[in-house]
Amino acid sequence: MYATMFYAVYDEVSRVLTYSNAGHEPPVLFRTTAEGNVEYLRLDARTYLVNARR
Repeated sequence: MYATMFYAVYDEVSRVLTYSNAGHEPPVLFRTTAEGNVEYLRLDARTYLVNARR
């Protein structure tokens, strides 16, 4: 058995995305810069194992 998980909370006021990722490739962010260019960011972070017990 194999399970993956991605959970995110976006705060529209502060424009902050908080996420947890387990078993997926790191997420990416595409955004437009002030100059009108498209910016691609790979959201790498330290990860921890999600534990599931039966």
